[in-house]
Amino acid sequence: MPAPWMFTWLHLISSHLISLIHFMELAASGALEKYNVEMLAADAAVIEKAEDRKLFKEAIELAPYFVPAYVNLADLYRRMGNEEAANRLLTTALAANPKSGPLHHAMGLAQVRNQTPEKALASLGRAYELSHEDSRYAYVYAVALNSMDQSDQAVLLLQETHEKFENDQDVIFMLATIHRDRKEYEAALEYAKILIRIVPANPQVQAFVKDITDRM
Repeated sequence: MPAPWMFTWLHLISSHLISLIHFMELAASGALEKYNVEMLAADAAVIEKAEDRKLFKEAIELAPYFVPAYVNLADLYRRMGNEEAANRLLTTALAANPKSGPLHHAMGLAQVRNQTPEKALASLGRAYELSHEDSRYAYVYAVALNSMDQSDQAVLLLQETHEKFENDQDVIFMLATIHRDRKEYEAALEYAKILIRIVPANPQVQAFVKDITDRM
């Protein structure tokens, strides 16, 4: 079993690189330039090419079972526009960690971007099976099912998830949306009203409720 210090070191690396990814997102959006924010002796291009990838790779070499390193490095490759490298990394990661829900989820999202919906559906479904206590995996899998004209299965999954996570707004919104799109307006409105109770002052939710009532 790995020594406790190893877990501490791996999590420190992961946290550090997540911060770097956030920095890159801000750089890409133009926010850093807008507010004259600078990073001493570094910029987004330097980060993309050196430190972050090196640290993630060190974490993977030291502990091939450390899933966050794979997921974060794959995400970094994606942000750099290198989907091929991300896919290769996730394939390697799944070979070492075949029962990892986060890895199957990441692979499923990659397959969505690569426009291979059948493979994506299988990967997202596997992620849900392995990590069914995470409402996010259930939600994304349901969205995929609905996009593949399997709305009945999507609704059943979302209803089951809603019973476990009553206040998950994404799940409730998706339930209302599917019912609305199927012209099941009363059911859609019931879920939309739940959203209103959770976030009564949200203008987007208010507009959503109005959209449903206008169709009835």
